[in-house]
Amino acid sequence: MYTVPQLTDRGWTKGLIKKFLLTHDETKPNPNPKYSNAAAPMKLYSEDRVTEIESSGDFLAAKEKSVQRKQSAMKGVQTKQNRMDAFLKELEISISVYERKKLIELATTNFRGLDLPERVEIFDERMCVNYLRHCESEYEEKLIEIAGKTGCRDAYY
Repeated sequence: MYTVPQLTDRGWTKGLIKKFLLTHDETKPNPNPKYSNAAAPMKLYSEDRVTEIESSGDFLAAKEKSVQRKQSAMKGVQTKQNRMDAFLKELEISISVYERKKLIELATTNFRGLDLPERVEIFDERMCVNYLRHCESEYEEKLIEIAGKTGCRDAYY
C-alpha cells in the first residue's frame, strides 16, 4: 500500500490523486505518536492499482502536463524574484538632514500626533530615527510598493 507522501515521491500531485485514484483503498491510524490522536487516519492506496494507473497513457499525459505547469510556475516565480532584485538594486532612499534640536522637535511633534497608548516611553534618539525613516524618507511608500510581491520578505530586510 502507498501513502500520500509515497505517491508524491513517485510524482503524483493532489490533482492526479483526485483525478485517477478517486478514493483510497484503506485507512490506518497515523503511526507517528505526535499525530495518532489529532490527525485523520492515513489514506492508503493499493500498489497494484497505483502501478496500473501509472502505466496508462492518460495518467502519463496528465503527469507530464503537471510537470510542465510546475516548471512554468517556477519560471514565473524566478521572473518575479529577478524583478524584485532589480527594484532593490535601483532603490535609493534619501533622508533629510536636520540640526539635532530641530530634529527632536519635529520627531516629538510627530510622536505626539500618533495614536499610541498613554504610557509609551521612548528615547529621543529612537524617536528621531523613527521620524526620519517614516516621515522624511520614501521608506513607507517603497514598502507599500513591494507588499505582497514575490521576495518582499527578503527585500524588507
